[in-house]
Amino acid sequence: MSSLSQQIAQNLLSVGAVKVRINPPFQWVSGILSPVYCDNRMMISFVQERQEIVDAFCSVLKEKGYDQNVTIAGTATAAIPWAAFIAQVLGLPMCYIRPEPKVHGAG
Repeated sequence: MSSLSQQIAQNLLSVGAVKVRINPPFQWVSGILSPVYCDNRMMISFVQERQEIVDAFCSVLKEKGYDQNVTIAGTATAAIPWAAFIAQVLGLPMCYIRPEPKVHGAG
């Protein structure tokens, strides 16, 4: 595990985003049962830890040679802030993906 991965893991643990529960285990939206749950939404409230995660995502994208013609997308709802943070730092457009089409408002 890289030192960057270790730092992010430590940050997740230090703010209490990682929870362990065996009986009953956590159930994910997919139906999978797991004794470990990581609440990534908690991280948006911690400025330094949030910045380290955003920097890590940006570093990986730069290492992979991302194209300036891409759009950063986040799934509704938990990934929307992360996509926005990353898009802002990289100067890229951002969108989000809904699980179902919107039936109210402008559609």
